[in-house]
Amino acid sequence: QHQIAYRPKTNSYDAFTPEMMRREILDLALFGTNAIEVIPPGLDDADQSPNFTIPWLEMLTVASAYCDELDIRVSMWYPAFFKDYKDADTMAKAEKHWASVFGAFRRLDVLFVPGGDPGGRRAEELFWVVGKQASFLRSKYFPQAEVWVSSQYGLSVSVDLGIVERWKPREREDEFFQQLATPEVKGFLTGVVYGPWSAYPIDEYRKRVPSHYSLRNYPDMCHTIGCEFPI
Repeated sequence: QHQIAYRPKTNSYDAFTPEMMRREILDLALFGTNAIEVIPPGLDDADQSPNFTIPWLEMLTVASAYCDELDIRVSMWYPAFFKDYKDADTMAKAEKHWASVFGAFRRLDVLFVPGGDPGGRRAEELFWVVGKQASFLRSKYFPQAEVWVSSQYGLSVSVDLGIVERWKPREREDEFFQQLATPEVKGFLTGVVYGPWSAYPIDEYRKRVPSHYSLRNYPDMCHTIGCEFPI
């Protein structure tokens, strides 16, 4: 699985034309990629890049449609970036954003919500939000979509959400493991992602995740100063 971030931050993908995006996906498929992961607009990026050849949502349509043509799975990395989803006005904004993003896809197999980077919510709140998002996605757009979640609590604070009081990563991650075993979470969650800033080594992490969940390794190799698996 490979993430293609058509966004202002990358200074690379954001200059792609639709044909270049299709070529990137085809090249990745030829080298064995079985899924393409994309990201939504409206997070901590500008909505536009001076390099964009088409609007962000249109590129999501192009990428997902071409993946469908090649029968390659499509995943969406989609953080829970609004601060208070239990506020009615905030939830209305979130649902409007979900609709604009999910409506752009021609195919969507997986919703992946990272628990950190960006994130940092306590596990009970995180899974409540993900459950709402999963229900919205499945009831209105893609009924068979899988839902995956990571913990990634190792940063100890969340500037993105304004959580500046430091937490203990392993305590926060232990709460995450406990929530995975609850009937409510079992009812909507497909699998768990081991991502950067996880507080336990992957072998111990696998033992703590209930065995009925699949575990996906989400290696970070692309930050030039620090990464999960240096090359």
